Amino acid sequence: MWLSKEDSNQSVVIDASPEEVWDAIVDDDTRAEWLEDDRPIDIETVEEGRRLVWWWGGDDGFSRVEVELVPAVSGTRVVVTESFPLGALTAAFACARA
Repeated sequence: MWLSKEDSNQSVVIDASPEEVWDAIVDDDTRAEWLEDDRPIDIETVEEGRRLVWWWGGDDGFSRVEVELVPAVSGTRVVVTESFPLGALTAAFACARA
């Protein structure tokens, strides 16, 4: 269970194959362009071609981002979930990065 301040869950269908979308999200430059954010990320999980999970920090502390690719009739559904763990977990992650 995540103790969160305000989780965000969004999805969009992109007119591209899962392979093309995967190549874009694992490339630092295209991911930064797509997200309009070039903060460094710390990869937690990689499920090749299907799921990428990372942590990153900002003014509001650290958050965990999960990107899941789901094949769709008209391309690829991209599901992005960002969660904001509170308390000891965030503090522990911040100390580990220092």
